Amino acid sequence: MKLNPVKITVQPTFGSAAVPPVANAKVNTYRVTSETKDGYDVELVRSGDAPATGDLVVDGAHEKVGIAVDFLREVLGRNSIDGKGGVVDALVGVTHTWAAFGGGQMLLGAPEPGFKSATESLDVIGHELMHGVDEATVSLTYENESGALSESYGDVFGEAIEQWHEDRAGFGTVEGARRADWVGGEDATTTAPFINSLRNPADAAGAAGAQPAHMRDYVTMVEDNGGVHVNVGIPNKAAFEAAQVLGTEQVAKIWYDALEHRLTSTSGFSDAARATIASAAALYPGEQTSAAVRDAWASVGIQP
Repeated sequence: MKLNPVKITVQPTFGSAAVPPVANAKVNTYRVTSETKDGYDVELVRSGDAPATGDLVVDGAHEKVGIAVDFLREVLGRNSIDGKGGVVDALVGVTHTWAAFGGGQMLLGAPEPGFKSATESLDVIGHELMHGVDEATVSLTYENESGALSESYGDVFGEAIEQWHEDRAGFGTVEGARRADWVGGEDATTTAPFINSLRNPADAAGAAGAQPAHMRDYVTMVEDNGGVHVNVGIPNKAAFEAAQVLGTEQVAKIWYDALEHRLTSTSGFSDAARATIASAAALYPGEQTSAAVRDAWASVGIQP
C-alpha cells in the first residue's frame, strides 16, 4: 500500500526496551508504544547491525528491510531508498495498516484476517520499500493506470528482491527467472497460497483475486483508486514475459532506469512501455533487448 508522502512524527523514548542507535545504520527498527495526534511514540529496538532481539516481528522487519536496501545498492546502484544513503525507519505495531510505506517510513501492523505478519514475507517488504523508491523519484499518482504502475513496481521488485536473495546464482540468468515462482506474499497468507501472481494474474487462487493480464480486460472502476490493485496484473504480466527472455536482473535494471529517468507522476501503461523500451536500448545496446521488452508489452495489448 502506498500512503500519502507525509512523514509520521517519530518521538523516540528510551525505556527498558530501547537501544542506542548504531552509527551508519541502514535500518532502524522501532516499536510503537503509543499514538499521539501528530504520530507515534516509539522505542528504538534494533539498529543497524546490532544482534537479533529474539522478537520475531522486530527481527523479521529489520532483517528483511536490510535485505531490500542491500538489493537497491548491489543490483541497482541506489544508495538506500532516498538515493542519498538515508537510514530507513521501520515501525512495527502500527494500528492502521498491515503493511505500507509513506513519508520515508516502513509501517507494519498486526496481521489481518487471512494473513500472517507482513514481517514474515520478503516480497511484501520489498513491495512496500519500492513504494518508497517511487515516492523519492517520480511519485506516481496513486490512481488509475499510474497507480496500477506504482503497485506493479512494488510487485515486480518484491519478486526480484526475493529471487536475488534466494537464488543469487540464478538471478542473472534466464533459467533462474523461468524457475522462479513469480507469486507474491506466499509467506504471509493463511487462507490462500499467495496474494497475487505475476505469471498468471487471472489466477483466482491468490488472495487478491483475479486480475486482468491484457488491456482488453482492463477494469474501469471507482473503487480501489480506479482499480490500482486490479489492473496491476497487466504491467505485472509484461514484466514477467520480459524476464522469461532477458532474466530478472536485466528487467529489474531496465524497469528501475525507466522509473528514475523516464517516467512522470502521471505516466500510464503506454508511457511505461516507451520508457522501458528506451531504457533497454540505453542499458543494453542492440535490438535484441529492447525488442524483447517491446514484445512483452505487446503481449498484454500495450503498444508504445
